[in-house]
Amino acid sequence: MKITERLPYAAHFATLTFLLGILTADQWSLLTYYSEADTSDQFIFAAIAFSFFFIGKRFLRLPKKAHYLLLAFFLFMALPGHALAYYLYRHSEWAVIIIYLGIATLGVITSHFSKELKTRISFLVFTTCFLAGFLLVLHIPSVKVIHGVLLVLLATLFDAAASKKVIGITGSVAGIVLTLIWSISDPVPVQYFENQQKYYDPVIDSWETPFQTVDVTRWKGQDWFYYNRVNQFSSIDHWLYFEPMAHPLAHLAAKKEKILIIGGENGMITKELLAYPQVESIVHLPLDTVLYKIARDNPHFTRLNENALQNKKVVPVTVPAFHFLHEHPGAFDLIFIDVPDPVDLELNQYYSHEFYALCHTALTVDGAMITQAGSPYYASKAFYCIQRTMERPGFSTVALHNQVLTLGEWGWIIGSKKETGESLKASLQAIDFSSPPTKWLNKEAMKMMLSFGKQLVEVDTSINSLKDPVVHRYYTKGTWQF
Repeated sequence: MKITERLPYAAHFATLTFLLGILTADQWSLLTYYSEADTSDQFIFAAIAFSFFFIGKRFLRLPKKAHYLLLAFFLFMALPGHALAYYLYRHSEWAVIIIYLGIATLGVITSHFSKELKTRISFLVFTTCFLAGFLLVLHIPSVKVIHGVLLVLLATLFDAAASKKVIGITGSVAGIVLTLIWSISDPVPVQYFENQQKYYDPVIDSWETPFQTVDVTRWKGQDWFYYNRVNQFSSIDHWLYFEPMAHPLAHLAAKKEKILIIGGENGMITKELLAYPQVESIVHLPLDTVLYKIARDNPHFTRLNENALQNKKVVPVTVPAFHFLHEHPGAFDLIFIDVPDPVDLELNQYYSHEFYALCHTALTVDGAMITQAGSPYYASKAFYCIQRTMERPGFSTVALHNQVLTLGEWGWIIGSKKETGESLKASLQAIDFSSPPTKWLNKEAMKMMLSFGKQLVEVDTSINSLKDPVVHRYYTKGTWQF
């Protein structure tokens, strides 16, 4: 073969090798995105491509008529295949192995296009062009897979035109047009989240609110919801948290027409309470209004809260909680408080006796409330301090706890203005939870949630207040004995 005849063929082979380098670096970038990959992984990806090119050069024997079929497969692996690789990393535990096999296959295919070149020349071209594509992607982020695909198609057109192959010319032009349409329409958009390396599971959505970072991860079709990297709930077992918080108090109440929810931006408690036909209105006072809007509209949330925040009975309010409670004495039959743990002084205020006193005032004469109170075993002193603090303004209280699979042992405190602690406990034990239907909660579970066994920590008589935030101090220290 004369050099003038070899040149188009060599250019075609060079661009294909260049694209293989781009694809290999691109897959290494995906691995880095989804795991704590180190520099050695670059060499593993490159070594696979090199090794299987040499294996193909030595052993692969395919007829020339397979040329365009192999080229079409290569380009398919490059464009839709890139989106497929992204999907695999998000949903398959075998993603890395599958990608290794893909790169090995492309390395073998590339060797087919070097058959008409001398061995030394093909090795030199492969090494030079592969490294060029690989290093360009690593050091120039604007270089994308689609650029390599277009370069290959242009070289294919040049090669086909030089050899006057009509099928090659037609296919190349069609490929260029389709690739340009692909780049404009972006039919399978690949979205990356900067928080991915903070999680083992793939991040499928992420938001920044004025108060926190909200991430949703997915594992085996189940979604996990994190606020500031702390797991809040999961589609696996959300009922183990939200049913105990919503239904015992709702069953206790003779009246439940007017309900106030403070916090609870995810809409999960709202969903549980809307199951009661007696509920006329739910005033929702979110601390994080941006998260509330996300949970109202985003399908990751609405799939679980069943569009509860869009219900006409739900009225969102953006007034500060202390001010709102002060302005609405005797307005509510029930109050549900689902705010984050007292990790700082700002959140500590929602566990203070001043706050509970305002809740006491905002309830009707026979009203009741419930608050999430953290873990009774991890932060035992904080848990019991919350219970004592709620009793200060006049609530009779009873504590509940449950083992939530994805959160651990969790607890709540119920406070009643009318019943005594003993009668409150007896009333809870008598509930059969037959209507509305629950997924997990029943009479036996209720009895279990009321049982704590012997007291295992020394409990003092401190009361949490705005001036003396003891709950915050207890919480941050924790009781790691358990």
